[in-house]
Amino acid sequence: MAIKFSPYTRTQVLVDQFLKDTENIYEFVSQRPYAGKPGKLPEGVILTLKIVKDNHDHGVDPATGLQRENNEEENFEAYVCCGQKHLSLMKKDLVKLVNPIQEHCWYINYSPILRFESVEKYKK
Repeated sequence: MAIKFSPYTRTQVLVDQFLKDTENIYEFVSQRPYAGKPGKLPEGVILTLKIVKDNHDHGVDPATGLQRENNEEENFEAYVCCGQKHLSLMKKDLVKLVNPIQEHCWYINYSPILRFESVEKYKK
């Protein structure tokens, strides 16, 4: 019988590259409280955000020969460990994520876990 290592693995995310490729501009969708991790991360909120721009070249799908779609209009979640359980954001507000907590950003089972110290409203 083979040992299953999947519960023991995690992959770090290149957060700075993600922020650069998406120009760090997202549309606010919703929020819910985040309890934090005692002794490691403060409480905060989990934001659901929509990607507004994606400048990354995702390449060609080798199976079809077609260009892969980018992540524009896709939603993702970002944990904001800011010590508050609610932020004064309204639907459709544009926001920027501030100070990624790189050592706590992971990609596990096709799900990104992205943690930041703060979020700001984007000013055009």
